[in-house]
Amino acid sequence: TLKQARIFQEMTEAQQQQMLNELFLEAGSAYWEWYRAYLDVKVLNNAILLAEQRFEAVKQSAETGERPTIDTLEANIQWQNRSIQLQQSQLTLNNAKAQLAVFLWQEGNIPLELEENTIPASSDIGLADMGSMENIDSLIISHPLFVQSQLKLNDLEVQRRLQSEMLKPELNLKYNALSGAAAYEDPLYNNNYTFGLQFSMPLFLRKERGDLRMTKVKLQQGTQDLDNKKAEINAKINMAMNELNTNRQLISLQEQTVENYNNLLIGEKSLFNGGESSLFMVNSREMNFIQSQLKLNALLSKQFIAQLKLAYALGTLNETI
Repeated sequence: TLKQARIFQEMTEAQQQQMLNELFLEAGSAYWEWYRAYLDVKVLNNAILLAEQRFEAVKQSAETGERPTIDTLEANIQWQNRSIQLQQSQLTLNNAKAQLAVFLWQEGNIPLELEENTIPASSDIGLADMGSMENIDSLIISHPLFVQSQLKLNDLEVQRRLQSEMLKPELNLKYNALSGAAAYEDPLYNNNYTFGLQFSMPLFLRKERGDLRMTKVKLQQGTQDLDNKKAEINAKINMAMNELNTNRQLISLQEQTVENYNNLLIGEKSLFNGGESSLFMVNSREMNFIQSQLKLNALLSKQFIAQLKLAYALGTLNETI
């Protein structure tokens, strides 16, 4: 019973560790979703400003006859579309702030809310050093989920040893201390001997043998489950590392894409100002540039969440965040 109590205590600690890992993964993911929504709103606010400036410029040019009147309609439509997109992004930002506030509590179980002027920290924020990834096996055996499976196996081993003891015969040594004639008159001293042995053994032991067989079967299943858990954790670690590495490459490519779209936009504006391009082409280039920025924001958010997932897969998120 003492051994099982110790195992239960260790199992409880491992469960708490896993619960903390899950909590930090949810909270961290909520933070980086809020970060993405904030960046999106920032990009679209700038896009709205550019659309307003272009609308006013085109309107003045149309009044002087330099531009056709239909260009003012085109510029106004672009401003309206971006206003709708901004409102949708603002809604996403507000919902992300509300979701993040779920994890904000003051001492004394007092819920907190983010203030309106609160903004995410710099993207330089991240996880602490997770150490070398070369020895994955040593990281897996300390994972809370693996530890729980191992402890369940240890508990079954304790049960097996106890049930094996139940199959053994019982041998009792008895001793009566005879100290005088008065002792023989006491009911406790009716057995007229100083030392005695009592041996007993059940004839069939059906129940005890059945329990032992069942425990051995559970031990075999537990060993298989432990191997499966190790393989499962290892697979999740590899998947998290693959996602992290792929996101790094995608971010690098997307940053180049954003720069290229910006160069195209600058060139198209020069052509437009020189009368060699149309407002439609400028708006098209600008929308491509805006969409590429939004996609980059999504990749950055996924990258930070991928870091959380890797630490979670290693079972060390509550230690590295």
